[in-house]
Amino acid sequence: MSADKKVVVSQNNTTVKVSTNSTSQVKVESPAVTIAKLSVKGIQGDQGPKGPGGGATGPTGAAGATGPTGAQGATGPTGAAGDRYVTTSSTELEIGTGSKTLTIPTGLAYSAAQSVIIANNASRSMEGKVTSYDPNAQSDNLVVNVTTVTGSGTYTSWDVNLAGAPGPAGSDGADGADGATGPTGAEGPAGNSAYEVWLAQPGNSGNEQAYLDSLKGATGPTGAAGATGPTGPTETLQNDITVYVPDATGEYIFGKLKHNDVIGATDANGNKSALDIIKEVLLELGSISISSFTRSTNIGYSSSAESANVTFTCNCTNVNSSQGSTVSYSFQKNIGNENGTYTEFASKDNVSGDSATGVETISFTAFPDSDEFVYVKCVVTEDTTGQVVTSDLLAFEPTYAKPRIIRSSINSSDSFYSIRLDRVDLGGQSESNINRQVHNGKSNIEFRIDKNTALVDLDELHIIGPDGNNISGYPVDISSLLSGTTNISSNYSVAVDDGDVSLDDIKTYEVRIYDEENPASTPSTTADDQDATYTVNRLPVKMVASSTALTHTANDTQFQTVFDVQNASTARGSSSDTRYVAETTVNSAGSDSTDDLVVDLECDTTFTSGKYIYFFIPAHYFGYSGGSGGETIVGLGNANIDLTDSDNNSYVLKNSDGTGYTGNADFFVLSYDANIYVSEFGTTGTTEMIVLRLINSMGASNNGLTFTIDNTEL
Repeated sequence: MSADKKVVVSQNNTTVKVSTNSTSQVKVESPAVTIAKLSVKGIQGDQGPKGPGGGATGPTGAAGATGPTGAQGATGPTGAAGDRYVTTSSTELEIGTGSKTLTIPTGLAYSAAQSVIIANNASRSMEGKVTSYDPNAQSDNLVVNVTTVTGSGTYTSWDVNLAGAPGPAGSDGADGADGATGPTGAEGPAGNSAYEVWLAQPGNSGNEQAYLDSLKGATGPTGAAGATGPTGPTETLQNDITVYVPDATGEYIFGKLKHNDVIGATDANGNKSALDIIKEVLLELGSISISSFTRSTNIGYSSSAESANVTFTCNCTNVNSSQGSTVSYSFQKNIGNENGTYTEFASKDNVSGDSATGVETISFTAFPDSDEFVYVKCVVTEDTTGQVVTSDLLAFEPTYAKPRIIRSSINSSDSFYSIRLDRVDLGGQSESNINRQVHNGKSNIEFRIDKNTALVDLDELHIIGPDGNNISGYPVDISSLLSGTTNISSNYSVAVDDGDVSLDDIKTYEVRIYDEENPASTPSTTADDQDATYTVNRLPVKMVASSTALTHTANDTQFQTVFDVQNASTARGSSSDTRYVAETTVNSAGSDSTDDLVVDLECDTTFTSGKYIYFFIPAHYFGYSGGSGGETIVGLGNANIDLTDSDNNSYVLKNSDGTGYTGNADFFVLSYDANIYVSEFGTTGTTEMIVLRLINSMGASNNGLTFTIDNTEL
């Protein structure tokens, strides 16, 4: 190549400029490339002379290196969103079939007839098909007809999604067992007797004897006696026989026998005869069963040692007895462990009938425990087949059941195991046996005794009073009560008197019983004990209608006379002259603490016009003692008392003696400390009373009114 000549070479789409110099060096004037072999073609020169034959073709050069990776193209546009189904719902649903409506988010892809599942968890779910879905509605937008449920209950948390498509039908299951044999069909009509058939034939007539005679032929001559035959061979099997039927390998070929089975020559009765073998091979014996296992007596828990001869009877049906089978009975017992080893105490062998008996003495010490319990069973063996059957256990487990104190027969509403402190005196409305009025301390303790173990006698009865000691006349011996039996005693009613009980007194009585198992000599351990308590938390509030017009000058005796228009022994609230309530002192109005009063007192519809209405209110409710130190209750808009009626009238109070408020009023305050007793509780226990009187005698408009007295202190 001549100097400074330039050529252009193209390789792998890369263009390079190459030049040569006089030294035939090649210079590359373009980006770096790798050139394994470079052929440079210069400007065509003059044609040279033809040389000798052409040379061999040179080898192919190696492939050039791969060019650099081109720049990444721009990201294509986002495809359309796919369908959405999985969601949740907080609609309250009860698991069950039928139409269910629930709220799910809008914009989902549900459509009618799609199968969906609504699940609270893996064990509580419902499946069905979509009835409708409104993708734009905000509530109640999915309706599903549920056909399959798992679990039950009502829930508010649900996962909702498409249900899986049903799989292909499974293969048919195995055929079920044959059904039970149907009932026997009705009996067909009776056919004609042989005589009737004979009589119907042409030429036959006469009675039954004529028919029988027609069957007899003429008597033939007597034949000559035959000669005695020779003695036959021995009829019993002397040696075992192996069954040989080579073409029936493994198959039953004669009754129970297979090819190569061995027929033994002897059994329990000696050498077998041909008949014995036939029975053995062809006769299928049945299963025996015990139909009952009984005892003649049981033994109960006792405070003394007990022993009895007990006859046990076992009945076993031996279905094989017609084939000469017998059974053997073994009577066995175990002491202290029903799952332990049993020992035989009686047996009966080779019994051909269906029952047998065994006798054993069963004994226990006084107050026995579980280590002495006796368990008896009968084991029956069928001698021919060797079957063994065992009876259920008969257990001797004498167990103690303690006597109990129970409610009296007249107190059926009380708890069964309880005593009642029945107040002797009625007291007022709102009073009860457990919430008493002051001074009402008389009671009857009522109960019965339920004795539950016949051979353990009772010991003593104790009645413990509020002071922790037996009340007068107790304890008492009750060892002869219900002796040797289990029964319930007659009612006990024991009178007690706590005297003039005061507000906030609490009185508790306890009844205790002892028996031979838990004797009174160890008083800390009773057979049973029950207690009852009453609290003194009621004060008497009374309304009276009287023609007497008392003033502030009246004394306690005069106030008592008006108070006693109806005494406490008559029915409350039914008289036309009075209403009487024993009001609670514990938060009845929900105000400050223990001094609240809210009481309703009704004027009877038969109240007589011209009488004055009196209210007797315990001074306790307004803080008075001895007529002083209490809250003001007179005047307009009084903050300490409200006196209203059922017609929404409000009443104003003023003092009868003219002190304090002097304006218009409806009721006089006659006294702040009248000492009043409730006659049935006696005359010594009195309650300080504030006495109010309607200023003017009442008219017909007062009939049927209900007055409400409320101390409204805050």
